[in-house]
Amino acid sequence: YSGFFFFTPHDQSELFARKSEVLDGVTPSSNSSMALNLFYLARLFGQPRWEDIGLDMLAKLEDQLLHHPGGFSRWAELYLHQVYPFREVVVCGEQAAEVRSQLNAHLIPNTLMAGGTTDRDLPILEGRIQPNQTLIYICQNQVCTEPIKDVRQALDVLHI
Repeated sequence: YSGFFFFTPHDQSELFARKSEVLDGVTPSSNSSMALNLFYLARLFGQPRWEDIGLDMLAKLEDQLLHHPGGFSRWAELYLHQVYPFREVVVCGEQAAEVRSQLNAHLIPNTLMAGGTTDRDLPILEGRIQPNQTLIYICQNQVCTEPIKDVRQALDVLHI
């Protein structure tokens, strides 16, 4: 498969063939895991190219996924993020871990949860830290809500 990851480097000369897996079985394939990880990491670190790589991989398998979903379950998770609105919930401030824990007590589908106490932790936190406050931002397509201070209000915005 062109455009996918292999188990070995391209210059490995001792091997007869280079293995690249795309079918998900009991355990997800290495390429579906990489594509999904690239999607999440792109959102956390503000690297759209990484997301493009993962989505290009998905596009190459879309027809197979739609006709044989049982063999592409992890790919289907990434596909779901494209079909339904995907959100990032960003929790910033001194109580970020506690507030994230309260939010994580609820099932919030199609969402990436991020948080920290300083904006050096992740680019997604940059410029969001306010002194002596813990704030929740709900973002979609790089557009975020006004800061929310209350977990219940954030859950209401998320329709949970």
